[in-house]
Amino acid sequence: MFNSSENLRGTVSNINAPISCTRVVAVTTTRLQPTVPEATQEAMEVKQRCVDKQTQFVIKYSSYEEVKEAIHEFEKATQTKYIFFRKDKHDPKKNHVQWDQETVPYVVKSFTKYECEYGKDRNRLRNLKRRANTPHPTLDVPQTKYLRVLGSKKRDCPARLTVREIRAFPDYEIASPDKTVKMRVSTYLKKTGLSAVQNQTTYYFVKFPLLDEHHGHVIEQSSGFAEELDSRVFDQLGVLMSNRIPQKNLFKELKLFVMNELFKDREPPMPNDRRFFPTKQGFRE
Repeated sequence: MFNSSENLRGTVSNINAPISCTRVVAVTTTRLQPTVPEATQEAMEVKQRCVDKQTQFVIKYSSYEEVKEAIHEFEKATQTKYIFFRKDKHDPKKNHVQWDQETVPYVVKSFTKYECEYGKDRNRLRNLKRRANTPHPTLDVPQTKYLRVLGSKKRDCPARLTVREIRAFPDYEIASPDKTVKMRVSTYLKKTGLSAVQNQTTYYFVKFPLLDEHHGHVIEQSSGFAEELDSRVFDQLGVLMSNRIPQKNLFKELKLFVMNELFKDREPPMPNDRRFFPTKQGFRE
């Protein structure tokens, strides 16, 4: 009925990805155990492809630990951050059997989405309702001055990173992509029970987003502290230092200056905008 004598040959280099422009980069088993320099180099290569606005790249990994390491290195290389959004687990009884390279059957076990940290603000309505229910100060009650709360950093950025967990059945590889044979094998696997199949191979496909998929926020920041600062913030920093303000209070005072003076009646800048909100690390540098 089908050829079960051969195992899964090599790496999978063409999965039926939901995006037609997706190009899969095959990664061999030896490379799937990278040292940190190799992982960093791979992340830099993916970043360069993104900069060049090439098609989206999907890379194969053999373990979830490698997936986490690859995402971490990609974030460092591109100066981006992705947070968990949702994970869809597929019911084994309802899984649709697909065919890699038209010869090896597999199913998608789970599909995980990570979105840019500046993605959709999912707490917007709740925050608006909370603010609407907050009592306003009256003339009889003195108004306490507080530091203005920074607005949400969310900017509805659509960039997403996805991870697909694949479960393949190499013992059921067929000799040729015949439609009738594929249907018979798929029926047999479902009837037997996918979980009952003895020899299974699990691997992961990670789809990295292009840099131009990010919208509404800056990706790369300058590394120079003085060059980053807005001139007014830089002058205020000089005033604070001349007044011998302790360093532990400098950044709080600068934030008060930005929020209550520079942007008193306007929308404040994003919290990661180092022109107005420098960090202690940048100050030390």
